[in-house]
Amino acid sequence: MRMYIHECKSLSIGYRPAQSSISHTMPRILAVQSHVIRGHVGNKSATWPLQLLGCDVDPLNTVQVSNHSGYPLIKGHRFNAQHFADLFDALKSNGHDADYDLILSGYMGLPEGVPTVAEGIRDILTRNAGKTLYLVDPVLGDNGKLYLPAEMIDMYKQHFLPMAFAMTPNQFEAELLSGVTIDSVESACEAADKLAQFNTQGKAPLVVITTLDTSDVASDSTLSLLVRAPAGQAYTVSYPRLHAHFTGTGDLFTALLAGTIAALGLHLAADGALVGKDEKVVDIVTAVARIVWAMQQVLACTDAYATSVIRPEDDRAAVLRKRELQLIHPTSREALIKMLTVVEDELESAKVVVKKVRS
Repeated sequence: MRMYIHECKSLSIGYRPAQSSISHTMPRILAVQSHVIRGHVGNKSATWPLQLLGCDVDPLNTVQVSNHSGYPLIKGHRFNAQHFADLFDALKSNGHDADYDLILSGYMGLPEGVPTVAEGIRDILTRNAGKTLYLVDPVLGDNGKLYLPAEMIDMYKQHFLPMAFAMTPNQFEAELLSGVTIDSVESACEAADKLAQFNTQGKAPLVVITTLDTSDVASDSTLSLLVRAPAGQAYTVSYPRLHAHFTGTGDLFTALLAGTIAALGLHLAADGALVGKDEKVVDIVTAVARIVWAMQQVLACTDAYATSVIRPEDDRAAVLRKRELQLIHPTSREALIKMLTVVEDELESAKVVVKKVRS
C-alpha cells in the first residue's frame, strides 16, 4: 500500500469541509443501473463520485451480482419487471420521487424489465415536468461486442431515447442506435444528429459520444470524444490515451456528467441554449473537458496501483481485481471534488484539448 500511495501523487488543492461547499438543498438523483459487490461499475462507480459532488443519490439497482462480467465467474440476480413495478409504486406512494432533479439510467439487465423501468421513469418526468431531467447511458456493448441481447437496441430507441435530456453512448453504441458507421468526426456528428432526433419532447438533447477512436482525431497516443450541444454545435475533446484496460469508465463518465448537470442546474432555454440556475449560458464543452480531466486523474492512479501490485503469477481474476477503478484513493477523491472548478491552464497541462468541429 505504501508503494501505491507513492505512485499516486496527491493533488495540491485546498479541501474544504463539506458543510462549506454543499448548498442547503442538495440536488437529488435517482440512479437506475447495475450493482456489484466487488469493484466499481454501475452504481458502485456512480454513487460515491456523485456524493462527492454534493448530490444526494438514490440507487435503484437493476441487477445485484458478485462482480462485473469480465471475471471467470459471476453470480447474482437480474431483477424482473414486477420487482421494478413494486419499487416505482412505493416511491410514488410515499412521495419519494417528487424531488428528483435528475434521473440517470445505465445497464438494464433483463430485457423484460425495460418497459416497466421506462414507464416508471416516464411517470416521474411527467409528474415533475420542468424539474426532473433524464440522462441515459445506453449500455449495450463496446469494441464491437454486445453485452446484452440485440433486442435491447430497439428497446432503447423505443423506450429511453425519446425522453432523454442527455445521452452518453460510446462509439459502438452510437453506431448501433443511429445506424451510422463512425469512421470520422463528420460521421460521428451525423450519428449524434440522428440520436438527437429520437427525442420526442420537442427539444434536442445533449449528446456525448464518449469514445471517438477515428484516424482523424485519435492516434496511438490520443483518444477523443464528441460533444453535440442541443443547438447543434459539435466539439471534440482530445486527451492522452492510456494503454490499459479499465472497467466502469463509461459509468463513471455518465455519473460525473449527471453531477455536473445537477450541480449547475442545467436546463434548456427557449432558444435551445444550455443555461444554468442563473439563466446564463453554460459552456458545456468545458464542463465535459473537466470531466475528462478528473477521469484521467482516476485512471492514472488506477494504472499506477495496478502496475505496482500485479504479479506474473496472477490469474485472470487477480489481475482484474487489481485493475478495478481506484475511486476511494485520496488522489481520485480530491480530483473528483475539484472537477467543477478546474481552470484552463490545468486542462492544458493535462493535454485535454477542445476543438470546435461544427458551428
